[in-house]
Amino acid sequence: MICSLLLDNGKGSLPRVVRMGIPDEFPAGYGSQDTMMESFGLQPEQIAKRIQDLVCNVSGISCSVGISGDKTTAKYAAKQDKPYGITIIPPLDAESRLKNVPVDQLCGIGKGIKRFLNSHGVYKCGDMKTIPTSGLGKHFGHPGRRIWLRAQGK
Repeated sequence: MICSLLLDNGKGSLPRVVRMGIPDEFPAGYGSQDTMMESFGLQPEQIAKRIQDLVCNVSGISCSVGISGDKTTAKYAAKQDKPYGITIIPPLDAESRLKNVPVDQLCGIGKGIKRFLNSHGVYKCGDMKTIPTSGLGKHFGHPGRRIWLRAQGK
């Protein structure tokens, strides 16, 4: 219900907000900050603040906001400054920002995938480059290839 209220109340005043399954987190993913600023005449920080204000006004709940070029990095960013922070990871900085992050801190990497990655020497996102994407694809299918990209902020 809260998700619907937020989406209805935010129409026209906010860029496309991607719902991520947890009602108090709405990370937004964009192709580039330039596109975001051209479309709405706002800096990423201003958009994040509008999202926070909208969530608080509609639900009375505070939230943290993460903005980046893809949903996984935006979700990671939103977790960095809870309960009412704003973290922006520009798309060009995503790979370097994620490099030393443990792989299981990314959305979608649970115990089983972590165990597989660890058995192949992958403990941090930056380690992902040491294994071929085909190895993850062979073991996990298309989601495995996406994991390989997510760890690099792509």
